Amino acid sequence: MILVLTTCAHTKSTADRDHDGIPDSADLCPDDPEDLDGYEDSDGCPDPDCDDCCTPITQSKIGFLPGQSTIADRAKSVLNHIADELRTNENLKRIQVRGAAARATAVRDYLVARGVPAAMLIIQSTDDASVRFRIMESTCVPCG
Repeated sequence: MILVLTTCAHTKSTADRDHDGIPDSADLCPDDPEDLDGYEDSDGCPDPDCDDCCTPITQSKIGFLPGQSTIADRAKSVLNHIADELRTNENLKRIQVRGAAARATAVRDYLVARGVPAAMLIIQSTDDASVRFRIMESTCVPCG
């Protein structure tokens, strides 16, 4: 008896090890299911976005090209989302913009130019190359 096994190399894989609906071929975390909460759902990775909190912006990190404090075009979509969140989320009162002084200032100025009240944003100069956000005052009470 002769048994011949063949495979088709051009067949698109639909394997989904973590059963999150994102094929392993496109899933950046094929063993950890995406949490499908409306926040970065297309990458296939669970997000540390604090589903119980007021906002996911504290998980955002704005990177810059080495030696520059000019905001890169690819970072603007993230900042536009953050500006929308800061303008519309009534729970958020004061936000710390943390990073190297010139970069944190560039981010603050970008957000202010998109309608975020300047008084809401506080610069905290650090040695970090990227810029992050920290909620300093909020009326939100996290669940759990």
